[in-house]
Amino acid sequence: MPSNVESGVVNSGSLKPGAVRGRRRCGILVLNAMILAGVAVDAADMRDGTITGQITYGPKGKPVPHAIVYLGARTRGADQPAAVAVNVVNGRLQPRIQIAHGGADLVLGNSDPTLYVVRLEWIGQGSTVRPLQRVAMPYAGFRKRFRLPQFDQTRLLQVVGDNGETKLRGYVALLPHPYAAVTDRDGRFEIGRVPSNRYPVHVWHERLGALADQCVVRPRQRTTLALGYR
Repeated sequence: MPSNVESGVVNSGSLKPGAVRGRRRCGILVLNAMILAGVAVDAADMRDGTITGQITYGPKGKPVPHAIVYLGARTRGADQPAAVAVNVVNGRLQPRIQIAHGGADLVLGNSDPTLYVVRLEWIGQGSTVRPLQRVAMPYAGFRKRFRLPQFDQTRLLQVVGDNGETKLRGYVALLPHPYAAVTDRDGRFEIGRVPSNRYPVHVWHERLGALADQCVVRPRQRTTLALGYR
């Protein structure tokens, strides 16, 4: 580990994001392109499906970017989950929204020649906040590595400025499984290789709150889901 990288541990919590509100619409579209093209698939692929869709806001259906969409599945995550990084660049945390798996490393970094202080907090149901740690990042090139806990349900971690930096804010959704996505600028998302089953589907957005629905995933089919904030 480089000498300028500190390390630590983020303790686990039991808080979940969001109050549920909004409308729902769910449909199924059959996808046979792989079969028609003669593409070889393994046994797992034959049992899996894909969830796609769009998240919107208001009566005109304005797209909602940067929303986290995840399933309520309870399956074991990756054996060696990839590390995620939150870095201060030009006075802002980047990326602002991202997804990680329990057991992964979270790397806080500072690319600016400025002292920043941030707080790590769990965001719970009803937007309750549980403080975790306070970290000073005094110089450009500073890095501090944390090991994220493992758990059975999704958690939301907030990184926020603690020294009057109103633009320093970022979120990391910690999941026990890989079935999640962040919506693009058009509010669209795709979650692939989902085992066939019925799942709760959850959506979280930092300003609009939470939505919930259920959808059925069938083998080699594409489930199209639309959720709208009022």
